[in-house]
Amino acid sequence: MLIRLEIQHFALLDQIIWEPGPGLNIITGETGAGKSLLLDAIGAVAGKKVSRESVRSGCEWARAEAVFDQPETSLSAELLADCAFDPAEGSLILTREINRSGKSLCRINGRLVPQKLLREVGDSLLDIHGQHAQQGLFIPVTHRQLLDRFAGSALAGPLRQYQALYDQLQALTRQMAALGGDPEDRRRRADFLLFQAQEIEQARIRPQEDALLQQKREKLEHAERLSEGLARAANYLSSQAADQAAAAELLGQALAAVRSLEPYDPSLTELDSQLLDLQAAVQDVAAELLGRQDELTVAPDLLSRIDSRLDQLFRLKQKYGQDLTQVAAYGSKAREAYEKLASAEEKLAALDKTREDLQVQLQNAGKQLTQARRQASDQLAVQINWQLTDLGMPHARFMTRFEPLALSQAERWGLDRLEFLFSANPGEEPKPLAKIASGGEASRILLAIRVILAEAEPLQLLIFDEIDAGVSGKTASLVGHKLRDLAAHTQVMCVTHTPQVAAWAQNHFFIEKRVTDGKTHTELRPLDQNGHLDELARLLAGETDPARARQLAGSLSHYPGT
Repeated sequence: MLIRLEIQHFALLDQIIWEPGPGLNIITGETGAGKSLLLDAIGAVAGKKVSRESVRSGCEWARAEAVFDQPETSLSAELLADCAFDPAEGSLILTREINRSGKSLCRINGRLVPQKLLREVGDSLLDIHGQHAQQGLFIPVTHRQLLDRFAGSALAGPLRQYQALYDQLQALTRQMAALGGDPEDRRRRADFLLFQAQEIEQARIRPQEDALLQQKREKLEHAERLSEGLARAANYLSSQAADQAAAAELLGQALAAVRSLEPYDPSLTELDSQLLDLQAAVQDVAAELLGRQDELTVAPDLLSRIDSRLDQLFRLKQKYGQDLTQVAAYGSKAREAYEKLASAEEKLAALDKTREDLQVQLQNAGKQLTQARRQASDQLAVQINWQLTDLGMPHARFMTRFEPLALSQAERWGLDRLEFLFSANPGEEPKPLAKIASGGEASRILLAIRVILAEAEPLQLLIFDEIDAGVSGKTASLVGHKLRDLAAHTQVMCVTHTPQVAAWAQNHFFIEKRVTDGKTHTELRPLDQNGHLDELARLLAGETDPARARQLAGSLSHYPGT
């Protein structure tokens, strides 16, 4: 149980040390004294969300620390290991510090831990039912959660089996979708990929082909001018025309003249050799020029063919990439994707058979899960109706309505949706809680469920903030009695304004605001027997005179020693 709570600089709670006792701990006080802040501080130390506004004005940080005795009765072995709990220590200390920026530090037994771990530990140790908790009863999705918590281990096996099959089916469905689940869509996709791959493959793209063709095109575009120039240059070097002396002929004449002089000067032989080389080189260049001229006249339609090819490559780049390298890569990927889709038919056929088998198994597992829930719901209805009778509603009828889901609507929690139904009066058919239950009835239903769950869940502390909302008089006394019964199983804290509820306290605490030096402080102090009676009289004073209120307080009280 919670044996100590220390709060510092938490809004109006400047410095509070609270040591609740076992059983039913009642907290009363004037409206606005800080009772809800006390619950917020407990929520903070249990890992709940907290804002920087929680830090008291003028302070840089706020702190809440709770000490729980014998945590091993509530925490799983895994959580105890995560907390590094040593049984020899005997207690678990949860600490939460919030600074002015809104950041917080979480500690367990002095060791820094993630907030997620603190929240998991807090959820296993305590449960807080705030002023609006009964509104959750009007939301059908919470009904399944409450029923499953009540069913406990009886539902664990069927639920685990169903969820394993559900997860397998979901994974299989995603795998089939990746392969192309719809046959028609798959065929269209395959045809399109094949068209793309073939269009690129049949083009037989060569690296840098478009650049090379563009260069060739520019050359061909000036073919006539090039041809005339090449012919003229060739004629200058070597011409067959009788009326034109070309370079080769002039070099021949120079060579003949030198040779005629060699008998008179043998050293001219070297010049003979040089002139011969020059003549041969000029003839070679002339032949090269004539050869290039011939190339320009070999294919008269070459320019149009180059333009056609460049146009084809341009269209491919428009569709598949910025350059020919990207186009070729796209074609390879399209071919690969096509072959994967083409081979998917066989895979999909096998997967489809597996899916059919899983669907049958899931359907059966869903039926077993629903059957287990129905059995648990019958037991829950019986117990809640008993509890409601104890809470002054002898004619109340509580039951659960199940709505089966088709396999296509399957959820991870089962093949059913359920909703709690309620009837407060005889002769009325049970209807959804949201339509007929008043605030007082919802409070009592919530309390009835909480009493029942207390035996199934090993929580150390249950906290109720005005669970008596909407009830008064005898009914309020029944609520207080039920809280006292609940406190026999676990430690209970209840914030209340109702004297009939407060009268059942086993430990009574009074919270009040005080103003000192212009600053507001909240104090929480335990009440002895006289203080308990005085507080009951205060709560009753609005109904009668102080003397009569004190007398009524004495007759109402079940405080130890009264």
